[in-house]
Amino acid sequence: MIKKNFPKLIFEVANVHGGNFSHFKKIIKLYNSIKYPNLFKNIKFQILKADDISTPEYHWYKAYKKLYFSPEQWKILIRKSKITTNIWLDLFDSYSVKILKENLKFIYGIKLQPSILQNENLFNSLKLLNLGRKKIMLNISGILYKDIETTIKRFKALNAEKIIIQFGFQSYPTKISDTNLKKISLLKEKFPKHEICMADHVDANNPFSLNAPVYSYLLGADYIEKHFCLKRKKSPFDKFSSLEPIEIKKFISMIKELDLALGKTFINESEKKYLTASIQKPVSAENLGKKTIVSDSDINFKRTEQKGLKLEEIKNYRKKRFLLSKEKKINKTFIKGDFKKSRVGILVTGRMKSSRLPQKALKKIDKFYSLELCLLNCKKVRDINKVALTTSYLEEDKILYEKFKKKFNVFLGHPDDVIKRFLGAAKKFKLDVVIRVTGDCPFVSPQIINYLMDEHFKNGADYTAAKKFSVGTSGEIYNVEALNRIIAKQKKALHSEYMPWYLLNNSEHFKINLVNLPKHLVRSHRLTLDYKEDLIMFNKLVKKSKKSANRISTEEIFNILDKNPKLSKINAKFKLIYLKKDFQKRLKKVTRFK
Repeated sequence: MIKKNFPKLIFEVANVHGGNFSHFKKIIKLYNSIKYPNLFKNIKFQILKADDISTPEYHWYKAYKKLYFSPEQWKILIRKSKITTNIWLDLFDSYSVKILKENLKFIYGIKLQPSILQNENLFNSLKLLNLGRKKIMLNISGILYKDIETTIKRFKALNAEKIIIQFGFQSYPTKISDTNLKKISLLKEKFPKHEICMADHVDANNPFSLNAPVYSYLLGADYIEKHFCLKRKKSPFDKFSSLEPIEIKKFISMIKELDLALGKTFINESEKKYLTASIQKPVSAENLGKKTIVSDSDINFKRTEQKGLKLEEIKNYRKKRFLLSKEKKINKTFIKGDFKKSRVGILVTGRMKSSRLPQKALKKIDKFYSLELCLLNCKKVRDINKVALTTSYLEEDKILYEKFKKKFNVFLGHPDDVIKRFLGAAKKFKLDVVIRVTGDCPFVSPQIINYLMDEHFKNGADYTAAKKFSVGTSGEIYNVEALNRIIAKQKKALHSEYMPWYLLNNSEHFKINLVNLPKHLVRSHRLTLDYKEDLIMFNKLVKKSKKSANRISTEEIFNILDKNPKLSKINAKFKLIYLKKDFQKRLKKVTRFK
């Protein structure tokens, strides 16, 4: 439990003055010299008149006579004390209420002993006063739980600002066994809305007289009441539990030291400083190239004198699609200046050569060329810097350039070396990450590409692809830096149209990220264009949707095909053509880094 403030101390003068007015003023002078935060320093006076508090045969009657001060004297004492403190009055009788009334504006709060809580006359007299800005402290020592609740309810009728519950055995001096500090937690649990005060009356000659109130503070007491005097030997009354000046100083010193030890916050500045100096920070696990997306596997944690970003900050950069703007040496921390926003492009591959469906790129689906429809769907992917058709510079493919150059970005590159073509396009469009989409996917899914992109940067991957998907709906994501590494290793990338092989077959060199798509984005329908039946199905699908071909979402396509199995069966007989085993063997060999 962290305390926000010092405990509130109430120093009770009680009857140690012995009725000596001059001596009383000396006590107040001493009190005013005590250094303690004013808001938490309080003084309390016991006000009484012999004939009002008791009958003549009572054993304390004669003492009460000696302890009497006139209203004029109390006026002086209260004003002297008001200079440095909050003033409390301990009320016992009608006379004390009279003094309260005459000095009301100077009084902070009143205390009522358990012995006078049933004094109906006193209670009714208090009801006549305006106590709206005063505090009432009810001492409940010796009172049962149920009666405490009733008493609090009764005194709420006085409309005081706050009711404080006090406990403390009133017999002087109090035995340690009668201190009963466990009451603090019990009272706080039972009455959580009320502050708790512990009144200590342990023999002042016992070291426990200083320890008891300190323990009370630790246990959660909000107020601590302690008697004080100038000299116990010269005090005729209530001297047993009263502290002398030197003891008061020691007591306050203990409180202040304890307050320091408890702390003001859960984490202090020293802790922060130590942790900052010793905490293991994220550092590069190896030399990282420019334009690397920093993944968890790229990070070690070590103590270092270097300033650097926290792991959460690095992950946040990934989430925002940032990558390294410069090389990062091993064991170096990451700083803000190391990162830049990536430029991402979708490169759609398209050629005129196609044996199964000649010139399929220019076949019409609805009013769109199939390749055009693919490019339009790619443009729907969020946070993309460029969408471009990448075709070859061969004469047979120039028709594609002429058809699409006004509406789309077009890059003419190597006819067979796809990696080389992609790197050329990446350089032209200043791309850091490229998404490969084949032009025979007119209904490629922007939703799937979006999902893969999020996963790509989230995992800091070099290559990302879906594990399962409807053929024709997905794409592949490559870091340009990873493609450059392939060229650096292979010089000439044979069969580079099978780009994934170069990464999957060298997985120890690349961060591979194969993703399980959400169930609503996975089906077994065929949505690629390779045969005339594919074209027939696509046009019937569009007609069924009653929408323009470029406005149909992936979910809508799946919904139509799910509900119309005859439609999906038109091209269902065509399966993906898997590579022959001898060619797979060759691919495995030529794509493996030497």
